[in-house]
Amino acid sequence: MAEIPLNQSSVEKLVGFANGFTPIGMRKGVKFTKRMISYSNTLRKVSKVISKYKISKYKHLTILLVLILLIKNAILKPVVIGRCTAKKGVKKAIRESIATPSFPF
Repeated sequence: MAEIPLNQSSVEKLVGFANGFTPIGMRKGVKFTKRMISYSNTLRKVSKVISKYKISKYKHLTILLVLILLIKNAILKPVVIGRCTAKKGVKKAIRESIATPSFPF
């Protein structure tokens, strides 16, 4: 289009990068970005409140509360396993459960 000479390897990298943009991937990226902006705004507001009211004498309780919430979320949040990984695990379990014949020599 602009007739700029490019190396073949550069063209392949550019095409691979462009092919990675799918509507689903872009939707996930937008959701992730919105979520991160929301988290950062909330964190900024909380830090302003903490610094404004000089809650330094309760700082250890705040840190303890945050740690407890993080641990609770880590325990209660289920681990997401992809479909392919789950299928591989099932196939491996089936293969291991089948007894292999052993012949004494």
